[in-house]
Amino acid sequence: MANTTMPLSCRHICLLLTLLLISGCGRADMSVERSNYILAHDHAWLELTVDAPIQGKADCMMVIAINDEPFLSEPLFTTGRPLRIKTGFLFAIPVGPTQIDAQLRGCADHFASLELEVTKDTLLRLRADDKSLVKEGEENYVRETLEGVAERLEQLHQTHAKDRQALERQLASQSRLLLGGFVAVLLIMAIALLLWWRGNRRNTGQPAGSV
Repeated sequence: MANTTMPLSCRHICLLLTLLLISGCGRADMSVERSNYILAHDHAWLELTVDAPIQGKADCMMVIAINDEPFLSEPLFTTGRPLRIKTGFLFAIPVGPTQIDAQLRGCADHFASLELEVTKDTLLRLRADDKSLVKEGEENYVRETLEGVAERLEQLHQTHAKDRQALERQLASQSRLLLGGFVAVLLIMAIALLLWWRGNRRNTGQPAGSV
């Protein structure tokens, strides 16, 4: 990992010209189609916190490029007294070897670069100020999506359906046992009653089956 504030090479000069062109056109986030493509493949999430004092001018722009691809161009708003920038962004980035270039333009003209390895399903926490761009931490992170919620709801529904079917089978089995026990009790009572009746007829001297 490298955090550098450096003399500008030809590559950085070209990148800066690109970033200046984008920032000069106002907000220019990546397209929805590009974002969807990143989300459809192995990706991680980048959380960028910007906390920087304002040096004389209130107008400020944060421009981010990842592997020379413009990802973010956003005006920043000031807070507090004395004035300072305090905000943040969260967006998906591709996995693999990654170079993040950040330019804080207007209120503090500053360019910084950070090289790191991005792994799948992680959250990278970066902090930018008027002097540097640093990595503050990394953790496992899978962002919730509507598709994920729908999938889990479907899984819960299927689990509930299976549990209900199992309960219905158990209740049906218990009902059959209860019905069988009830029939057995009735049969025993009928046999006992028949035996009692036959015995009672013998005791009275009447042949069984006569009226």
